[in-house]
Amino acid sequence: MSDEMHHDLSQVISDREFTPHFQPIFGINPGQIIGYESFLRGPENSIYFDPDILTKAAINQGLQLQLELSYWYSSFVAYLDMQLSGLLFLNIHSQTLLNFESIFDVFSDLINRTDINSESVVLQFPNPYEFGGYQKIRPAIDSIKATNLSICTHWSGSAMGRLGTWVGSQPEFVKLSKISVEGIERSFSKKAAVQSITALAETINCKVIATGIETQNELNVLENCGVKAIQGTVAAPISEIPDKFLPGFLQADKSVADNPAQNQRSDAESMISPVTPISPSMSTENVADLFHKDTLLATIPVTERGNPIGIVTRKEIQDLFSGRYFRDLHGRKPIKEFMCSSFVAVETFESIEQVSKKVTNDPDQDLSKDFVITRQGQYAGMGKVRTLLKRITELEISTARYANPLTLLPGNVPLDESINRKLLAKESFWVAYFDINNFKPFNDVYGYSAGDEVIITLANILKSNTDSEKDIVGHIGGDDFVVIFTSNDWQMKSKKILEQFNSSVLKLYSFEDLNNSGIYAENRKGEKEFFGFVSVSAGVVNPDTDHCRSSHDVSNLAAQAKKEAKKSKESQLFISKRRKPHVSQSADTELTS
Repeated sequence: MSDEMHHDLSQVISDREFTPHFQPIFGINPGQIIGYESFLRGPENSIYFDPDILTKAAINQGLQLQLELSYWYSSFVAYLDMQLSGLLFLNIHSQTLLNFESIFDVFSDLINRTDINSESVVLQFPNPYEFGGYQKIRPAIDSIKATNLSICTHWSGSAMGRLGTWVGSQPEFVKLSKISVEGIERSFSKKAAVQSITALAETINCKVIATGIETQNELNVLENCGVKAIQGTVAAPISEIPDKFLPGFLQADKSVADNPAQNQRSDAESMISPVTPISPSMSTENVADLFHKDTLLATIPVTERGNPIGIVTRKEIQDLFSGRYFRDLHGRKPIKEFMCSSFVAVETFESIEQVSKKVTNDPDQDLSKDFVITRQGQYAGMGKVRTLLKRITELEISTARYANPLTLLPGNVPLDESINRKLLAKESFWVAYFDINNFKPFNDVYGYSAGDEVIITLANILKSNTDSEKDIVGHIGGDDFVVIFTSNDWQMKSKKILEQFNSSVLKLYSFEDLNNSGIYAENRKGEKEFFGFVSVSAGVVNPDTDHCRSSHDVSNLAAQAKKEAKKSKESQLFISKRRKPHVSQSADTELTS
């Protein structure tokens, strides 16, 4: 390559003449934007716009490191300027990775100068096998992890023996290449390979991203194979100004149609209406033009670096421009001067009930105005009050449908939904599994009507000793109850529940049985046996939200805790220290009488 070309490339790098292009990475179910991958592009009207030519030229001229540093910096700036949400995936060349320790300080300086959150950055590179094994890049991996960065490796679909080197690097993400997924609907071996990868990724808490997907058929098969995230033209292309909203086929949770009771989302995420936000510096007349062009647009959010700072409604704009000279006098002024800075904002993980309370309890909230939905404080979309009212009605119908007919408390389905929401939001909570001791012999002696009274007694005591604003009481069948606690005094409340129940049920016994401190009834072998008064025991767990993937993991932990509590024939509150699924049975525990 000529000296002139060398000079041109050096100039491009020193002047940072890059226009990073981005491609969204989508979570399949629930539909969400996980982040964006940044692709290197040189000046549009030069040979360096082609990333392959640009990279090869830099390597040939010994400018690879300078090129990557400029690319990273430009990507940080563009990511922040466009207010993109989620993670930023950056590519790193193999040679740069091997020498990452030597550029550690320089890379850290780039992060500090741009003020980007290091936890939002993911460095991606080939499978460690390509370097000759994990040990070759272990120092680089340690340096990356020390900066709170995440890593993403690639899987090409060949040589299962390479799995060891991939697993050794403990990546947060692994990408399946286009060659691994192309035509997967017609290839049994590719399906088997992908299923193996996703199963292994699950065990090391790694998310699999399938790339290069071009057809809906490929997507459907990959989802059935356990792939949780996708990247490809079927969802969104690579673009200088990337999409910020989900493609249509991901906005609707396809599993809802198969089992609406189990899969219907009941949080703010399910109510997101995609409305493109505007800058506070946009002129007021340009905002009015936006409403004029879109007759269905009711509210436009105003954001600054992704943070919502106000809203503008159609009615307010119309009122402003109804003034005779408003456009001439104020049309060019920034909308920040006229926007409404008082608005309701809710997080995506908040329940329909929580959203409803925020919207209706605010005395200043105009119920004709839409509300803002955020994801970790960053704008995610708008929510409509009409949609909220519809979802509340649907939720009430669903709750009634799955409520226990005796106590009218919610059953398994609503409880599972609540737990899954809290896991998704990384919200700390405690699950208490209450079970009545000696219930069957009491029911056999006194009859099912008296047995129902015992169950109703416990239900009422649970409701009166929990906070309806913070805690959820459920009846999952028979004499089994579950309370999801988020109130801080859960332990005091649990003890009080046990004490009140144990004293309240004594009134249900005859005078003779009270004197005998119990009853005689047949045991499971058909033999007469003495049983003490009915009492209640509870097993309590505090699930680790980083390791419990679903309500299934939590229910298993709670069931084990209840089993421990039931080992004693007396009323017990058993507090388990086991917080993760699939932990050995020798984990620390604590028993409280």
